[in-house]
Amino acid sequence: MNAKEVALAKNHPFEATQFYGSSQVAINYTKTKFGRNGFQDASDAFRHAMWNGNLTQRIGASRAKVWTDAHEAYSSGIDKQMDLHNNQLGRTIGKNYGSTNPGINVKNMADKIYSEIKAGKGKVIKNNKLVSSKF
Repeated sequence: MNAKEVALAKNHPFEATQFYGSSQVAINYTKTKFGRNGFQDASDAFRHAMWNGNLTQRIGASRAKVWTDAHEAYSSGIDKQMDLHNNQLGRTIGKNYGSTNPGINVKNMADKIYSEIKAGKGKVIKNNKLVSSKF
């Protein structure tokens, strides 16, 4: 955890448990869907979106944004742009897809996010350029 995340955790311990728990859900589903947790590729885009989608279902979109913006506080450049885009995609899915379907489970959320990443709604980095995640 970086300094901003630690400060948030001290003031919001319950949210910190949800932040960590949803990160583990995202890591595990990324391994299931892609066989790896890559960097700047579709698996990275999926992991960020999944983390944010799951966190949004747990604590709401605005609080998920606070936490995941804190996580990105010390990153920069095109990598940060990629992560922020995929984070927003996940929050939108978590809010619009998950919240309107109370019976949705984590697997269904992962399937929805995977299809959105595959369709190109996410962002990845290729040749030092931010491009569609379509594959």
